[in-house]
Amino acid sequence: MDEVPEIKPGTNLSVSSYPNPFFETIHFELFSNIADIISIELFDLNGRQIAAVKKTIKQGNQVVEFNPGVTLDHGIYTYRITGNKIFNTGKIIKK
Repeated sequence: MDEVPEIKPGTNLSVSSYPNPFFETIHFELFSNIADIISIELFDLNGRQIAAVKKTIKQGNQVVEFNPGVTLDHGIYTYRITGNKIFNTGKIIKK
């Protein structure tokens, strides 16, 4: 039986990002208990939005590929994934 990822209360979403550190493209492995239209936003450590994309996700497991579309310096970035009833944040490293 497949193990269901733990979803934090009030988020409706479990996220893991790989590779971390990443070179060009980030993959977000998502487990959502609802279908939704989400926004994935990438920020530098000064809080400036670097890139954003909207995606439609379904209920269950899926992988969303995210290419920021801009040249990023090496360092730490944060991401925010939001939707109608979805919210998750995390840190990723650009190698």
